[in-house]
Amino acid sequence: MRAWNRYPWLRLFIPFMPIPGEDLRVVVHNLGMLDCGEVCYEWRRLFHYPNRLLTSYTLTRPSPGEVQPAVLDTFGQPANIAVTLALTVMDNGAVLKQTNAGVQYALFGPRKLALPRFMHVQSIATERAIDERTIRTEVAISHPLLGRMFGYSGQLAAS
Repeated sequence: MRAWNRYPWLRLFIPFMPIPGEDLRVVVHNLGMLDCGEVCYEWRRLFHYPNRLLTSYTLTRPSPGEVQPAVLDTFGQPANIAVTLALTVMDNGAVLKQTNAGVQYALFGPRKLALPRFMHVQSIATERAIDERTIRTEVAISHPLLGRMFGYSGQLAAS
Protein backbone atom coordinates (compact mmCIF):
# COMPACT_ATOMS: atom_id res chain seq x y z
CA MET A 1 0.00 0.00 0.00
CA ARG A 2 0.89 3.59 -0.46
CA ALA A 3 -0.48 5.88 2.27
CA TRP A 4 -0.52 9.65 2.27
CA ASN A 5 -1.48 12.29 4.81
CA ARG A 6 -1.37 15.93 3.78
CA TYR A 7 -1.81 17.38 7.28
CA PRO A 8 0.10 15.37 9.95
CA TRP A 9 -1.30 17.62 12.72
CA LEU A 10 -4.81 16.29 11.94
CA ARG A 11 -3.81 12.94 13.50
CA LEU A 12 -4.43 14.67 16.86
CA PHE A 13 -8.14 14.80 15.94
CA ILE A 14 -8.37 11.82 13.56
CA PRO A 15 -6.01 9.19 15.03
CA PHE A 16 -7.01 6.48 12.52
CA MET A 17 -5.44 8.43 9.63
CA PRO A 18 -2.58 6.52 8.00
CA ILE A 19 0.98 7.76 8.32
CA PRO A 20 2.56 8.51 4.91
CA GLY A 21 4.58 5.65 3.50
CA GLU A 22 5.36 3.59 0.40
CA ASP A 23 5.20 -0.19 -0.02
CA LEU A 24 3.49 -0.63 3.34
CA ARG A 25 2.40 -4.11 4.29
CA VAL A 26 -1.28 -3.94 5.23
CA VAL A 27 -3.23 -6.84 6.68
CA VAL A 28 -7.01 -6.58 6.60
CA HIS A 29 -9.22 -8.68 8.88
CA ASN A 30 -12.89 -8.94 7.89
CA LEU A 31 -15.46 -10.13 10.39
CA GLY A 32 -19.23 -10.45 10.22
CA MET A 33 -20.84 -9.81 13.59
CA LEU A 34 -23.90 -8.67 15.50
CA ASP A 35 -23.73 -5.26 17.19
CA CYS A 36 -26.74 -4.08 19.18
CA GLY A 37 -28.77 -6.74 17.36
CA GLU A 38 -27.78 -5.49 13.90
CA VAL A 39 -25.74 -7.46 11.38
CA CYS A 40 -22.48 -5.55 10.92
CA TYR A 41 -19.22 -5.96 9.06
CA GLU A 42 -15.94 -5.12 10.78
CA TRP A 43 -13.00 -4.17 8.59
CA ARG A 44 -9.78 -3.88 10.59
CA ARG A 45 -6.71 -2.58 8.71
CA LEU A 46 -3.24 -3.14 10.20
CA PHE A 47 -0.67 -0.81 8.61
CA HIS A 48 2.83 -2.22 9.26
CA TYR A 49 5.44 0.56 9.50
CA PRO A 50 9.16 -0.09 10.16
CA ASN A 51 8.92 1.05 13.79
CA ARG A 52 5.21 0.70 14.65
CA LEU A 53 1.86 -0.84 13.85
CA LEU A 54 -1.13 1.41 13.17
CA THR A 55 -4.59 -0.11 13.34
CA SER A 56 -7.66 1.44 11.74
CA TYR A 57 -11.13 0.06 12.50
CA THR A 58 -14.37 0.36 10.58
CA LEU A 59 -17.69 -1.11 11.70
CA THR A 60 -20.18 -0.98 8.85
CA ARG A 61 -23.91 -1.45 9.31
CA PRO A 62 -27.00 -0.86 7.17
CA SER A 63 -27.96 2.80 7.14
CA PRO A 64 -31.58 3.13 8.32
CA GLY A 65 -33.98 5.12 6.18
CA GLU A 66 -31.79 5.18 3.07
CA VAL A 67 -33.56 4.44 -0.22
CA GLN A 68 -30.39 3.57 -2.12
CA PRO A 69 -27.98 0.86 -0.93
CA ALA A 70 -26.05 2.57 1.87
CA VAL A 71 -24.07 1.78 4.99
CA LEU A 72 -23.07 3.71 8.07
CA ASP A 73 -19.28 3.52 8.44
CA THR A 74 -17.95 4.18 11.93
CA PHE A 75 -14.30 5.01 12.49
CA GLY A 76 -11.95 4.74 15.45
CA GLN A 77 -11.82 2.30 18.35
CA PRO A 78 -14.06 3.04 20.11
CA ALA A 79 -15.92 4.62 17.18
CA ASN A 80 -16.11 8.40 17.30
CA ILE A 81 -17.14 9.40 13.76
CA ALA A 82 -19.76 7.91 11.43
CA VAL A 83 -20.25 8.65 7.74
CA THR A 84 -23.19 7.50 5.62
CA LEU A 85 -21.85 5.90 2.44
CA ALA A 86 -23.79 5.18 -0.74
CA LEU A 87 -22.73 1.97 -2.49
CA THR A 88 -22.59 1.56 -6.26
CA VAL A 89 -21.72 -1.73 -7.96
CA MET A 90 -20.32 -1.36 -11.49
CA ASP A 91 -18.66 -3.37 -14.26
CA ASN A 92 -20.82 -6.49 -13.74
CA GLY A 93 -19.94 -6.67 -10.05
CA ALA A 94 -16.17 -6.20 -10.47
CA VAL A 95 -16.14 -2.69 -8.94
CA LEU A 96 -17.60 -1.38 -5.69
CA LYS A 97 -17.64 2.41 -5.31
CA GLN A 98 -18.42 4.01 -1.94
CA THR A 99 -19.14 7.73 -1.68
CA ASN A 100 -20.46 9.77 1.22
CA ALA A 101 -24.15 10.60 0.99
CA GLY A 102 -26.33 11.77 3.81
CA VAL A 103 -25.81 12.46 7.47
CA GLN A 104 -22.42 12.36 9.22
CA TYR A 105 -22.22 11.97 12.98
CA ALA A 106 -20.04 12.39 16.03
CA LEU A 107 -20.50 9.30 18.19
CA PHE A 108 -20.65 9.25 21.96
CA GLY A 109 -21.12 5.59 22.84
CA PRO A 110 -24.53 4.59 21.46
CA ARG A 111 -25.58 8.25 20.97
CA LYS A 112 -25.21 9.99 17.58
CA LEU A 113 -24.97 13.75 17.11
CA ALA A 114 -25.47 14.96 13.53
CA LEU A 115 -22.51 17.06 12.40
CA PRO A 116 -23.09 20.42 10.72
CA ARG A 117 -22.35 20.47 6.97
CA PHE A 118 -19.13 22.49 7.36
CA MET A 119 -17.65 19.56 9.31
CA HIS A 120 -18.56 16.92 6.69
CA VAL A 121 -15.82 15.12 4.81
CA GLN A 122 -15.97 13.77 1.29
CA SER A 123 -15.06 10.12 0.99
CA ILE A 124 -14.43 8.20 -2.21
CA ALA A 125 -13.37 4.56 -2.04
CA THR A 126 -13.13 2.27 -5.03
CA GLU A 127 -12.43 -1.45 -4.90
CA ARG A 128 -11.83 -3.27 -8.17
CA ALA A 129 -11.49 -7.04 -8.51
CA ILE A 130 -8.26 -7.90 -10.35
CA ASP A 131 -8.80 -11.66 -10.15
CA GLU A 132 -10.42 -14.17 -7.76
CA ARG A 133 -7.94 -13.35 -4.96
CA THR A 134 -6.85 -9.75 -5.54
CA ILE A 135 -8.51 -6.35 -5.35
CA ARG A 136 -7.16 -2.90 -6.05
CA THR A 137 -8.31 -0.35 -3.50
CA GLU A 138 -8.14 3.44 -3.56
CA VAL A 139 -9.40 5.65 -0.74
CA ALA A 140 -9.31 9.46 -0.59
CA ILE A 141 -10.79 11.65 2.15
CA SER A 142 -11.14 15.39 1.61
CA HIS A 143 -12.82 18.42 3.16
CA PRO A 144 -14.30 21.45 1.33
CA LEU A 145 -11.93 23.88 3.12
CA LEU A 146 -8.82 21.70 3.63
CA GLY A 147 -8.92 19.85 0.30
CA ARG A 148 -7.53 16.32 0.06
CA MET A 149 -6.56 15.28 3.61
CA PHE A 150 -5.48 11.62 3.53
CA GLY A 151 -5.86 8.31 1.75
CA TYR A 152 -4.25 5.10 0.65
CA SER A 153 -4.10 2.84 -2.40
CA GLY A 154 -2.71 -0.52 -3.39
CA GLN A 155 -3.55 -4.16 -3.90
CA LEU A 156 -4.89 -6.61 -1.36
CA ALA A 157 -4.70 -10.37 -1.87
CA ALA A 158 -6.81 -12.94 -0.02
CA SER A 159 -4.92 -15.54 1.94
